[in-house]
Amino acid sequence: MYFKIKRLPSLLFFIIASCILFNACGIVKLSPHVNKAIEVKKISDPSKTITVPDGMVWYDENPPAAGIRFPPGIYILEVESSDYLFFHSPEPLEFRIFKNGKPVDGKKIKGGIMFAKRNNSDAAPYAGYVNGETETERIMVWKLGKDFLLREGKEWKKSF
Repeated sequence: MYFKIKRLPSLLFFIIASCILFNACGIVKLSPHVNKAIEVKKISDPSKTITVPDGMVWYDENPPAAGIRFPPGIYILEVESSDYLFFHSPEPLEFRIFKNGKPVDGKKIKGGIMFAKRNNSDAAPYAGYVNGETETERIMVWKLGKDFLLREGKEWKKSF
């Protein structure tokens, strides 16, 4: 009994510290930035498309430190992996870096939008990607999250 009572303060400290940590995690916004290489294989199905009528812009935080713009047009299914379908943008994606809310740098890189084939809690269901160094590589660069799905019908639509 003495052993259990002696360890009680340490146990209480651990429980309180854990609660504080988990509560803090709930208010921290996760970054959409990612850099994950994915092996792909060629697929061609022009009937599967994503249409972005006016372009879409995503920022990482408020005020933004970075942003990505998906240009308007029809994104055509071009490759797939075991987990994702990759829809290539008709124009390069635009990446911007901000300082004090103003753009200070940017680049355009070929890429598009990727969709998870199935709901997997470990994977991003939707993301922006850029082409890799080879024809069989794509790089996931920006997780889009649930907000992307909420914009369906307003800022984008799919044909499948």
